[in-house]
Parts: sequence; structure tokens; C-alpha cells
Amino acid sequence: MAYGVTYLRHGIPQIAHASRDVIISAGAILSPLMLMKSGVGPPQILRDANIPIHEALPGVGQNLGDHPLAQLTFEIGNAAAAAAFDAILPESDFEKELIKFHSTPRDGMYFSIALGRPRSRGSVTLNRKAYLSREVNDENLAAIDLGSLADHTDLEVMLEALRMVLKIKETSAFKRLDLKLSSVIPPSCKIYRFDSNNFWKCYITHTTKTFWHYSGTCKMGPKSDPFAVVDSKFRVFGIRALRVVDASVLPMSTGSNTNAPTLLVAEKAACCILRNHLQPNFGDKFCPLDYPWLFKPVVDPHK
Repeated sequence: MAYGVTYLRHGIPQIAHASRDVIISAGAILSPLMLMKSGVGPPQILRDANIPIHEALPGVGQNLGDHPLAQLTFEIGNAAAAAAFDAILPESDFEKELIKFHSTPRDGMYFSIALGRPRSRGSVTLNRKAYLSREVNDENLAAIDLGSLADHTDLEVMLEALRMVLKIKETSAFKRLDLKLSSVIPPSCKIYRFDSNNFWKCYITHTTKTFWHYSGTCKMGPKSDPFAVVDSKFRVFGIRALRVVDASVLPMSTGSNTNAPTLLVAEKAACCILRNHLQPNFGDKFCPLDYPWLFKPVVDPHK
């Protein structure tokens, strides 16, 4: 049973006791790390770190999802045409403020290619050597393998998207800009013929980076799933009064930013906890999720 959280304050160990549930909400990187340091996780990892096993859950830290991101940058050869774009898309005050945070000059532009439904999965594990040396900084304790493009299908889909960008570049609207590729080509890719599939696959493999959309490392699922960590009410299997509430519980990557789904995860968890501790003293419907009409899109009657 979970009864509280230990932490350091000004270097002094402290304990915060919980009268009901302990909720871990540290994100898809640190939530599994907290579980492992508490003796909940893959047995071999815990044994190697000399951590007493309270609950063997092989799925803790596995199933790491992300949205791989690649970019193509171009120089704009026709400045007059670029100025015409500005006339079509006038800047509001908000856009002017936003531009202050971008270093891309008016003589260049870039296209981003992000994979919304990757098949590849990574992992977050505990750096056992660092842990045994009494390291306390989580940045040094987390051993992260994003697993980007580990599934060859993901690379094929990224290549298809990149080809689409090159087609867009050749449309009449963009041709007026006289775009010239300015992306830095990795030296190892120059052995391939320019614009061949092998060339672009090499480019994607070497330049793809994270979109910071991490999820899945404390996967929600049925108890019959050997890699599930929490049930449909966010309760950690085998540990009473312990829940995980963040993007780490998402079994699959959502097709876009993980922010909105994570907010809904929190709403759902709040409802589960309220039902546990308030009913039967309150009515059946006291959570926003009990009113589906609240989540229907608002339609403007004047349109």
C-alpha cells in the first residue's frame, strides 16, 4: 500500500503522508522512474539496482511513444514573392509577438514532417550504475531510448511525407518563391545519389529529432496484459492507493500534441477519485465527464 512520498527539502529528507491516494504525475519520463525507485517495475532492473521489489511490473518504462520530427529548410530566392505572401497574410499583434521567438529570417522557410502514429516504441529505464553510486539527479538516473524509426514502416511513411513536401515545393504558389534546399546534409548521406530514396532515408534517419510528445510508459490496460501498469481507473496493479495520472498511461500515441488528451486523463482521474471518496453522499453526476454535452463542439448559428 502507498502511504506517502519521500523528498528532499534543503537537502533534508522529508515525508509527506497521504490520507487517501498517492498520485504520481511526473510525466512519461519521470513517472516510471519514480515507480522503479520505489520498487515497482521490471524485476531484473530492480535487482541490478539492489532495490527491494514491492511489485514486479515488466511494463514500467516500456512502450515509450513519441512523434518523430524531421525538417526541410529552404532559402527564398524571390524576395518580392515572399513580400507578396506577407500582403496575403497580414500579421496581427499576436503574430508579431510570436515572430520575436523565431530566428528564421524572411529569406528562408522550413517544412516540418511529424509522424502522428508511429509503430516504433522506446523505453525509459533506471541507470543502475548511477543509482548505485547514490546519484540523486533524475537527469542522470533516466536511461532513455526513444526507439525512433526502429520499425521500418515508420521510415517509409516519413519518406512518403517528405516526397509530398517536395511536390508542394513545385506547385505554382511556391515556385514563385524560387526555393532552394538549404538543409545541412549529413556527410554519410552524400554517398547516395541526390533525391534518391536511399538519400532521403539516410537524411531522415540522421536528422529526425523528438517532438517532446512522450507517452505510454505506464500503460493503461487489462490485468491480462503483461505490460499494463495501471487499470482503467489509473490504479497501479498490485499497489493499493497508488495511481499514475499523466501522459504515461496512454496506451498509444495520439495523432497530435499530447496536451489535450492528458488534460482529459486528469479529468477522468478526478472523477474516479471523487466517486470513490464522495459517493454515496453525492449524486450520481457531479463530474464534467458525466455531462457529455459539455464536450460537444459549439456551433455558431450565424454560420
